[in-house]
Amino acid sequence: MWCECLHEIATTSVRTGLAMTNGVAYYVIARSAATWQSRVETTDYQFETGDIMFYLLLVLLAGGIVALDQWTKALTVAADKAGSLPTDSFLGIFHITHTQNTGGAWGMLAGQMWLFVLVMVLFLALLVVMIWKKWVTKKFEWVCLAAIAGGGIGNMIDRLWHGYVTDMICFDFIDFPIFNVADCFITCGCFALMLYIIFFDREKKPKKSEQTENEP
Repeated sequence: MWCECLHEIATTSVRTGLAMTNGVAYYVIARSAATWQSRVETTDYQFETGDIMFYLLLVLLAGGIVALDQWTKALTVAADKAGSLPTDSFLGIFHITHTQNTGGAWGMLAGQMWLFVLVMVLFLALLVVMIWKKWVTKKFEWVCLAAIAGGGIGNMIDRLWHGYVTDMICFDFIDFPIFNVADCFITCGCFALMLYIIFFDREKKPKKSEQTENEP
């Protein structure tokens, strides 16, 4: 019974993760459109020094994620070739393995490399436009988007360079797709962004007393 529950949770989590990834794209498009309508008459897109420094930090964050992802993948491949890949379970939670994935979670869309690359290129292009037009102003949202971008670039490098993505982290207590460091940042970035949008990124409604005072 307990194992069946865990399996159901895992399956639901992956489906939710995929849905939330799509939700991020829909959110970005919807928010961009709404912001553009509110700023349609604004033509001044000059950046202040603080803005430039913040965007540079975001680039460093994304670059650090890419570097960490590629480093862990290189270590995994090297250890596998040398026959020294550690296979012992860490606290019964996960173990390290080595697989080559040409698709997404559970091998979905296997062989559709250019589809994944196209989606990532469009996402990065949209981020550039969003920076230039200042469509997103909340710093936490930008941190989440930087995490998603860093993870996406890490996997895109694999697809362009090798034709597949190197995965190495395998959960031991549930039936879950094998994943990598880039996937961790993509998933955590998506979940954090959606939770922030749902629970924290809300416009404050005016109090009834203020509405009454403003009424003629």
